[in-house]
Amino acid sequence: AKGTATETSDLDLFYIPDGGDALAPLASVVVDGLPYDFWPVSWQMAEEIADARSPRPWAVAASLVADARMLFARSDEDRSRFEGLQRRVRELTEPGSRRTMVQRAITAFPHVTAALGQMRRAAEQGDEAGIGWAGRKAVEGCLNCLALANQTYFSKGWGANFAEAGALAKRPPDLIELIERVLLPSDDAGPVGAAEQLAAGVRIMLQEERDATSVPAAAAEVFRDFYHYVHEYVAKVGAACERGDVLAAGYAAAMLEEQVAQLLHLCGAGYLPTEFDLAGEYRAEYLGAGLPRLHELAAAGDLAALAAAVRAFDRRMRDWLTHRDIDLRVFDGADELRAFLRARYRD
Repeated sequence: AKGTATETSDLDLFYIPDGGDALAPLASVVVDGLPYDFWPVSWQMAEEIADARSPRPWAVAASLVADARMLFARSDEDRSRFEGLQRRVRELTEPGSRRTMVQRAITAFPHVTAALGQMRRAAEQGDEAGIGWAGRKAVEGCLNCLALANQTYFSKGWGANFAEAGALAKRPPDLIELIERVLLPSDDAGPVGAAEQLAAGVRIMLQEERDATSVPAAAAEVFRDFYHYVHEYVAKVGAACERGDVLAAGYAAAMLEEQVAQLLHLCGAGYLPTEFDLAGEYRAEYLGAGLPRLHELAAAGDLAALAAAVRAFDRRMRDWLTHRDIDLRVFDGADELRAFLRARYRD
């Protein structure tokens, strides 16, 4: 399709089945020494790839849609639909989609941490093959995050894209060296340490990109109709403390602190923390609001101190919200609720 085929190239043909039936026909054959792959791709899969939401890594999957040459369309509508997917890939490579693609990269990063965990477990068991396989997954995950953050994709498969990776504008400075240390380990440079260093470099770069593209959110929007959650979990913590249930009290307290800390960080830093983030990295706004350290009290198992702290939490949270003219939505009886609803929805 690109005019760049060599003697060792394979031919990949895919089709989008009518009605979304992606089960058959499917044929992978070798003819005259060359491999041919004919396989179904559902509309859903194609759309997820085009929008960088597919389980298949964007770094190599995007080319499947963006660079495909359409040989046949069963209707003008289908042709237009697929061309729309190709336009979507192009949109995600344009400056206006920078924030979206950085967020896609951050969402994909847990695949890297999972691979690192597998590497560590394999290393503990002396499983060299396991280390190597998980190391390749860690490298692939890092390259996928970098491709997303750079708003680009690789035109070739994983084994042939290192030159493209080394040319990325945003990347750890020692990217290729670290990849080589993971995939071609020497006696004095362990692959696990190299993979951890690679992942750390990619994570720092993603944090910097997110900070550069984030816009603080308005507290009035973030915490609108939120106080009921505070009231509910304050009650859960109090009730668990009264019955001496340390686990339940601690869990509810941690949930309350975590939810409020994340939303306050959204107001201050402009993004909602995810599995990518460590709790200690987004607690500044929470502590700055003067809210109690519920998690630490819960971990200590001091239920009397926790019960007092959660009551203080409720008071300070109410003050914080009302100081910003955020209605708590607290009513004395059904008549007040009816009046509120009539006023809110009178239009």
